[in-house]
Amino acid sequence: MHFAIRSLVALGALSSVTACGSDRVTAPVDAHAPSVMAAAALVAAEGDNQVGDAGGALPIAPSVRLFTDGGRPVPNVAVTFTPDVGSGSVVLRTVVTDSAGYASAGVWTLGAGAAQSLVASSTALPGRSVSFRAALRPSQFDITVRFVGDGGSRAAR
Repeated sequence: MHFAIRSLVALGALSSVTACGSDRVTAPVDAHAPSVMAAAALVAAEGDNQVGDAGGALPIAPSVRLFTDGGRPVPNVAVTFTPDVGSGSVVLRTVVTDSAGYASAGVWTLGAGAAQSLVASSTALPGRSVSFRAALRPSQFDITVRFVGDGGSRAAR
């Protein structure tokens, strides 16, 4: 009796088929079958701790990445980017992760608040979020007013 074993790989899952009396084994494999990957981690990928001007766009778009417990990227999951009060706006508020597990808010335009913060979250990971911080650039000017002579009237000063 002759046994043949062929391995079939579909979407990263390994399965084996064994048959008796034949050296060829065929089995249908649905390469389009959905693969369930549970998100386990949401991490900042780019765009944290930048410095910019109030009302100005930051040079690096904030982005996150979703992973499984095994470290595999999780595609097709919605991620929401929410600026804190006074922290400006982002071009994309809700984004779906790409095939590599990335989602980006697009351009982040800073607000006038002293502390700038943007939070990324996903319903796939309830209670977990990633915060991005940005600081406003200090003024480029240091103006000192010096009155010469009597300095004019009190109202003028």
